[in-house]
Amino acid sequence: MRNAQIIQELTRACFGLTFGELSYLIEFYAEKIGTYNDYVQFPRITRSMKNDNFCDIKGIWIPPKFPYIAFNDSGYDFSHVSLFGFYRHIGALLSIRHTPLTLIFKQDPNIEEIVRRVISINDYFPFERKVTREIVYGNSLNYLSFSE
Repeated sequence: MRNAQIIQELTRACFGLTFGELSYLIEFYAEKIGTYNDYVQFPRITRSMKNDNFCDIKGIWIPPKFPYIAFNDSGYDFSHVSLFGFYRHIGALLSIRHTPLTLIFKQDPNIEEIVRRVISINDYFPFERKVTREIVYGNSLNYLSFSE
């Protein structure tokens, strides 16, 4: 039992939530707010085996084989959302209390505990800089001249 607890805590330290907690949150979100039927589920947990991606919310680098959240098929808005970006999204959605959305999330005690964990996740990047698209590829606005 002790090893299972250690693995669970290490997983939370690395990813914010365990796979089971994240899966439960994603499915709950898809059922209540997103798309959930026999054919498709959005959002969903996925990963790219070969390609780097960048979070459409936070702009941070998502390395190959690292999990991320897809709200849409690849190529559309919010098709690549980092775990941290998704956690910030949930926090923002639920930051205003006493809305119909917060009431939906409060109806499920398991979700309430998971959301409590998500909200307690701080900026967990211990380094000086986050690796973003601008750092990897340079500032995309360099070609614009605002003095003309």
